Amino acid sequence: MTPKITCPYCNKEFQMEEGLSIHLKKIEEKKTQEIEKKQEEKIKSLETSNRENQDKLKSLEDANKEKDEKLKSSNEQKEKELKAFDKQNKEHYKSLFDERFKSELENRDQQNSEKEKLWKLKEERLILTIEDLTKKAKQGTTVDQGSSSEMQLGEYLKDLFKDKKDKINEYEKGVAGGDWLQEVVENDFTIAKILYERKNTKAWSNGWIKKLQDDMKDSKSDVGIIFTKSLPKEFPKNKLWDHKGNIFICKYNFIALNALASMQRWNLAEKNKQDEFGTSNVISATKWIESPIITNILMQKINISEQKNQKFKLLKKNLEDVEKLDESSDNIFKELLDEINKIGVAAFIEKWKKKKN
Repeated sequence: MTPKITCPYCNKEFQMEEGLSIHLKKIEEKKTQEIEKKQEEKIKSLETSNRENQDKLKSLEDANKEKDEKLKSSNEQKEKELKAFDKQNKEHYKSLFDERFKSELENRDQQNSEKEKLWKLKEERLILTIEDLTKKAKQGTTVDQGSSSEMQLGEYLKDLFKDKKDKINEYEKGVAGGDWLQEVVENDFTIAKILYERKNTKAWSNGWIKKLQDDMKDSKSDVGIIFTKSLPKEFPKNKLWDHKGNIFICKYNFIALNALASMQRWNLAEKNKQDEFGTSNVISATKWIESPIITNILMQKINISEQKNQKFKLLKKNLEDVEKLDESSDNIFKELLDEINKIGVAAFIEKWKKKKN
């Protein structure tokens, strides 16, 4: 009897003569057929599903195409209606726009005219204000160099003592030395003299004092004042002036000169009265004017004057800036009107509409 073998995969028994390899080959062929069958069924299913999806997609495309055609047709119809409406009312709108634009231009012209009048009025007021500030700040300003400075110094002294009968004249014009001589007049008589020396150089010279002494001797002056921008090294920092006997060195500040010249004149006039009546009760003008209280008042006045000058300069600059802006605005508006006049109102409106769109 031929022995049998049981397959470990399918538990099938077969004769040993048949061989294990033949049996396994059959199993492999069977499995392959089963797999191929499943693959074919799956492919067929996918193909069927794909055909269905393509049919649905085509239906959607056809539906969308139909909608697009309807929408296009509707838009074309609306566009035709709008064109017809625009054509029908174009002249009417253009006429209304022209009238409104002209009206706006006329209103703008009127507004500009009113603004110009208002600006001119403000400008006139500002000019008057500036002139007033200039006049008030005159005492705090420095004079120019050369002969013009001497004339301004003389004019300042004349204005300072305009309520007096003093004689203020140029002293030895063209000769190095004093610039102005003030004759103090009381009761129609010259009772004293003050000689003013103006110096506008960068460096101080001790020779100025000797020269002024000589000029004072020649002119028979009682007091000498050197009004100078440059000061000696020993000049006190916190003082407006210093003196050596009857010669005063005054800082180049008109407020300081105002106080010094006024007090020296008053002192000379009072001294003359004392000599006339034989009294000596007058306090020294030099000591009084150099007291801390008076010095503090003068310094405050000088500070206020400097602040006024700074504000005046700022006001002047702001006014110049406003004038430049006003000129720029006028130029821009003029260019607009020139453009309108050049191409005409209708063409300008059409050009403006195109730019806007």
